[in-house]
Amino acid sequence: MDLLPTYYILVFIQLILVLLFTQKDGIIIFLKPSFIVAVCILVSLNIGTFFYFDYLEYSILNPELYIYVTNIFNICLLLWSGLSFRKAYSKLFFIISKYNNQRFQKHIKFLFITMLFIAFIYLLFVPLNRTGLYSILIDSYDYDYIRESSFAFGLPIYMRYLFYFVTSCIGPIIMANIASTIYNGKSSSLWGFFTENIKSLLVLFITLIIVTLYGARGPSTLLVITFFYSLMLLSNKRKIFLNKILLYGSIALILPSLLSLFRNDLTFNIDNLYYSYINIFDRAFGRGILPNMWFFDYHAANGNLGISGIPKLAYIFGIEAHNIQNEISLIYDPRSLDTGTATATFFVQYYLLFGITGLVIALLLLK
Repeated sequence: MDLLPTYYILVFIQLILVLLFTQKDGIIIFLKPSFIVAVCILVSLNIGTFFYFDYLEYSILNPELYIYVTNIFNICLLLWSGLSFRKAYSKLFFIISKYNNQRFQKHIKFLFITMLFIAFIYLLFVPLNRTGLYSILIDSYDYDYIRESSFAFGLPIYMRYLFYFVTSCIGPIIMANIASTIYNGKSSSLWGFFTENIKSLLVLFITLIIVTLYGARGPSTLLVITFFYSLMLLSNKRKIFLNKILLYGSIALILPSLLSLFRNDLTFNIDNLYYSYINIFDRAFGRGILPNMWFFDYHAANGNLGISGIPKLAYIFGIEAHNIQNEISLIYDPRSLDTGTATATFFVQYYLLFGITGLVIALLLLK
């Protein structure tokens, strides 16, 4: 069975839905986390699926199921998000458009100090010269092991949660505030821009350094995207242009590309930067799709795992637990370390655990 025509039709339906909702509601629709997730699924899953379609067809069991489940789920999510709570988000957009960041400067300072404190505690456990970031910039020998050891080996679990808190909560709030400060600036010259926003730019730089301490490039990329997304919302224009979103996403990949350049000990020039950029693009939108396919293949061979795939719940109910991310990484990724993890899209993991019921749960949680 030729899957490509079916795949193209399903993707086309999703693109039409995105265009319809963005043209009707404009930027307001991007206040909905569920809609943002749906657009991210559309972009990340389908770019990767397109480039690795041969792998999908010939390397996993039941590739048809993968095509149908991932795309039909996202069609349902787009409809679910685009047709509900429209008035509530219109009111929220009005509130955001009147946002004055000066009212919250004390809170932002507190968050920044908290982030510095967490970074200081982290460096008490992991010396600076043993961090993943140091390995990227100074000595990239054995980077993979150093990155794992600077976050997974010997680091207390509470420190990992604190770091996740920085990358997923404190960091984005600080970046959104910086975007607001810069957007509301009054200077029209380049020199005036730097002198007016020197503090904000310094805070931005420090924030990006902290979230990259253990060597992962993803958190800093997400913060850059947060910065551009905030600027987009603050522009207070109801009309949204998808080409700008794609441009912002492309710019956000420059920072991890530079880090990859240093990690691989490459000379800084256009050719090497282009090579690193394409490699990061493939990591984000290409081979990053592979764990999703691995999860489906694992499900085809083993069926629904239920709560045994959630170690804490499995322990409570006295069931043998499976560390699914680690097991799948060891089975399918020949380069995996013993502590390696294969991270799939959230609803794919739900599908592995509970089948169709897991997909329904994922839809409900997004509202």
